[in-house]
Amino acid sequence: VEPLAGPIQLKTDFTLRGDSLEMRRLHLDDPGGLVVKLPRLSANMKEYSTRHDIVVEVESASFPLVYKAWMQPLLYGTLFEDLETEGELSASLHIKDRKIQQLDLDLQGLSIADNYGRFSVYDLSSQLDSRDGFEQGQLNLSWQGAELYRLLLGSSSLEFDIRNDGMQVLSPFSIPLYDGELKVFKLSVEDLQSHHPAINFDGILTPVSLSSFSNAFGWPALQGSVSGVIPGVRYDESGLTVDGILLARAFDGTFKISNLKISDLFSPLPRLDANFRLEQLDLSKLTQAFDFGHMEGKLSGHVAGLTMLDWKADAFDAFFYTPEDDESRHAVSYTHLRAHET
Repeated sequence: VEPLAGPIQLKTDFTLRGDSLEMRRLHLDDPGGLVVKLPRLSANMKEYSTRHDIVVEVESASFPLVYKAWMQPLLYGTLFEDLETEGELSASLHIKDRKIQQLDLDLQGLSIADNYGRFSVYDLSSQLDSRDGFEQGQLNLSWQGAELYRLLLGSSSLEFDIRNDGMQVLSPFSIPLYDGELKVFKLSVEDLQSHHPAINFDGILTPVSLSSFSNAFGWPALQGSVSGVIPGVRYDESGLTVDGILLARAFDGTFKISNLKISDLFSPLPRLDANFRLEQLDLSKLTQAFDFGHMEGKLSGHVAGLTMLDWKADAFDAFFYTPEDDESRHAVSYTHLRAHET
């Protein structure tokens, strides 16, 4: 640890008798904004990994100092290796024989921004009260804004009930997304004490204008909106998967997305695999959104075996056709034909 704001003070009293270590008090003071007390530590030095009793109290921790001096050196090579941070926290932790017995955490106005542009959250506040190794407890969570890649999310708050090494949101909640909302009906986290907890949720997306997405991702100006049902989403160490068919509406038609999986979501090279089915898209509205002339009629089809690397198409098989029941006017502009002559 490299002191960033002056000498770090450490005071302690301890007794070592044979293999037994007893520490009656420890006080650590980093003038940059970290005060930690260790009221109790007892351990068997021969069997320390399995036999110990530790209580740690973080009276105050100020960011960014805590991140830069105490956390970042331990986080290189992880998702959190390069962050801009701001805010305050306090905590109390009791660990006995490798199991968390009690954890109290209070976050106030914490902001985190990934310097690789993958995620950020602003003005995050949280109160966690957990007992008996996450067998019972409660978590309150709120934030004023967030960003996932280029998707801008608004403020929200939620409350979790902690039971049996997992937690589940107590009531549905909504997260603003541009001019629409992501309504989450179920959200749960499994295996809180494991190295790779799993997250499950399902919900719906209310209509969001396509122009919002096109502006965010630098696409051509798109018209219309997208909405859909989001069933059985799971995020664990293998990636993000959707259990079922993701339904969305745009250009007066329907998109059905199946076998959706995203691997290495926060890595430098995320991978998406999926199958798409398009039904009854309005070609007039579709061609208004993209600069390749004007067409009229309906369009259906499928895109099978789609693979995207870093959100760019890498491989797929596609087939498009006019639906048999399409009785609308069919037309292709002369300008469009001339532009695509070979």
